[in-house]
Amino acid sequence: MTDKELDLLFAESAQRHNAVEQINRQVMHMVRRDLRRKRLRKWARLLGISFGLPVAVVIYAYLLYAYMPQLPEQLRIASFVLPIATIAILLARKLRSFSVTDM
Repeated sequence: MTDKELDLLFAESAQRHNAVEQINRQVMHMVRRDLRRKRLRKWARLLGISFGLPVAVVIYAYLLYAYMPQLPEQLRIASFVLPIATIAILLARKLRSFSVTDM
């Protein structure tokens, strides 16, 4: 093996090493980005459940109270209770599987 061939092998090895380093940097960047997105989605979901759901229930109850006063009392109570009970059941299911440690 001559010096020229040896220098050529060293140059190829350096190029491969640089390519591997660049690939590693890109992979780590993508992993960090995906972890940030996942964390952001979990916090958005938490905030949506914590604030969005109560606001939706209050708005629903207010609109029902304000715009449907002519309904019979039994129908009005059922219109309040059934959707709110459904929301409460769905919320209980979500909270059972929710974990803060996953964030």
